[in-house]
Amino acid sequence: MIGAGCDVGSAAGKALTMSGGDIASFSISFSATRPEMTAQMAVDETLGKGGLASLDELDYVVGTG
Repeated sequence: MIGAGCDVGSAAGKALTMSGGDIASFSISFSATRPEMTAQMAVDETLGKGGLASLDELDYVVGTG
């Protein structure tokens, strides 16, 4: 099972992917002017680092912020 989490704050967006209870990849991005852009940047970078092509490869996603 592969899951992801994303937190968008005023200064940074953080995202990670987990597989089998272990962190597979993560990223921290400076916040953009729009929170949805920050989330997209953080998630895209994290997916790329984890060798995943899209959100479709995840079993679940959790968001906070």
